[in-house]
Amino acid sequence: MISTTTMMMRLLLILQMAAVINSFSTVVINKKHGASSLLQLHARNSNQSKNNTPRRSPPNRRMSIKWVIQGIEKVLAEECEPSSSNHGGKPKYSYKRRIDASLVDALYLMANANSQKDVLDAEKRIKVLLKNPSEFPVEVTERAIRATSVAGLSLSVHLLKLLLRGDNVTALPSSIAYISVLSFLRKIGRIDRLEDTLAELASVSRRIQVKNPSQSGVDIVAFNTYLGAIFDAAAAGRPFLSSCDNESEMLDSNLFNFTNFNITLDGTTSSEKYLYKG
Repeated sequence: MISTTTMMMRLLLILQMAAVINSFSTVVINKKHGASSLLQLHARNSNQSKNNTPRRSPPNRRMSIKWVIQGIEKVLAEECEPSSSNHGGKPKYSYKRRIDASLVDALYLMANANSQKDVLDAEKRIKVLLKNPSEFPVEVTERAIRATSVAGLSLSVHLLKLLLRGDNVTALPSSIAYISVLSFLRKIGRIDRLEDTLAELASVSRRIQVKNPSQSGVDIVAFNTYLGAIFDAAAAGRPFLSSCDNESEMLDSNLFNFTNFNITLDGTTSSEKYLYKG
């Protein structure tokens, strides 16, 4: 027989899911409208791979991060002619702004980190350089969010919220970026933070749709990620709190701790199907 505790847990789960479905009414399948630059790029690359060669998958987490950083390089820098003396014929890049080169260097420091000190140093640099996302093209910030979330840094959540709270937000960030953040929060079991982030995405989406009804809502994969996190906790018998239960905590601290080194995992994640290469 099912114990009373188990029945109560299942009832709580059903009630919470119903409340979330009602509050996240803007969650829809992201179609043609409202797709941001990264999503369009991902779609174009997918179509090209179907017509040409099969799309490559990253062999490990570190390589997937480097592919994202290479996409940032192509946006921020001008590619120089490959040097004949350069083994492998790898291109060199020149930057018009020092801040662009500094950001790429900091991201590579994060990707190549072999110690906690390297990760901390890279994280501090990235946070300072991206304190004002409007200084960079939106696709650069989206890729930085993707890279830091795959690297296992809570800084990715902070960067996503900077985009959502920016001035004159006319479109949601790329679903590739925010789904990666939500997957990271699911992986570390922070359902309250995941719910809070998803609620903010839905709120911003509703405001955008008031001005531009043609804009799509939050990608359905984001909502599925949230449901998956709830089921993960229920299956493991772990207690979990809604973001509403931690309202006082969120009022006291609007930002998260930016470092959690215990959650970085080797190998590709379930969200790697959303990986893009710029």
